[in-house]
Amino acid sequence: MSASAILLENTKIQYDDRVIFDNISIDIPKNKVTVIMGPSGIGKSSLLRILSNQHSIQQGDLYINSKNTKNLNSQEEQELQLNIGFLFQHSALLLNLSVYENIALPIRYHHKLPENIIEEIVDMKLHAVNLSDAKELHPHQLSGGMARRAALARAIALDPPFLFCDEPFSGQDPINAKHIADLIVKLNQQLHATSVLISHEAHLCLPIADHVILLNQNEIVTSGSPRQICHKPSEFTKTFLGPEIIKFYGKSAS
Repeated sequence: MSASAILLENTKIQYDDRVIFDNISIDIPKNKVTVIMGPSGIGKSSLLRILSNQHSIQQGDLYINSKNTKNLNSQEEQELQLNIGFLFQHSALLLNLSVYENIALPIRYHHKLPENIIEEIVDMKLHAVNLSDAKELHPHQLSGGMARRAALARAIALDPPFLFCDEPFSGQDPINAKHIADLIVKLNQQLHATSVLISHEAHLCLPIADHVILLNQNEIVTSGSPRQICHKPSEFTKTFLGPEIIKFYGKSAS
């Protein structure tokens, strides 16, 4: 595995009296696509918010690019947020703004640039997600797949070295889901980024994953490349991924 981009060590994630993960440690390799999978409702989204430093942790440590996030000053904290792009599960586009204005918003907020430069950047992002003809449309005029791609364009508006995607394929038909999966890989390569996805849809995730972390209940069941996790899999891994996926990747591991 390549060097760590994100390292979560001995961390307890708890909301009120509910312990979601206790003493969990996760290593996210740099410049790779990491997929975190597991059944619905086990806390994958909570874990993603921790890994992206959106929520603080009460116990344990989070290192991003070898820096402990507990020790960051206000300027370093702001710089870190500029380095993170986040694709929300339900896109979270602002309904009163056009696609163009949604993508321009983070650029305007963080940088004082002439409008012609902002327009050039937005056009580049829309071209990257194949939405060049939709810049003047509003979110209610977009299909589900278009809205997700517009949200992805906004997530990469600042060319972040970290991209986090919360259930990027949720609610998408198979064609749109495959298109979004391919886009994430392409953008990860173009930005030389570290991407972290959470999903329960193994048939979409494994083909694009460099590294997989499989969760169940409060623990990590297995981690590694798709080939590694399918080679001599546990009973849960077999059940979750299904026999066809296990056969395909397990066979290629031998």
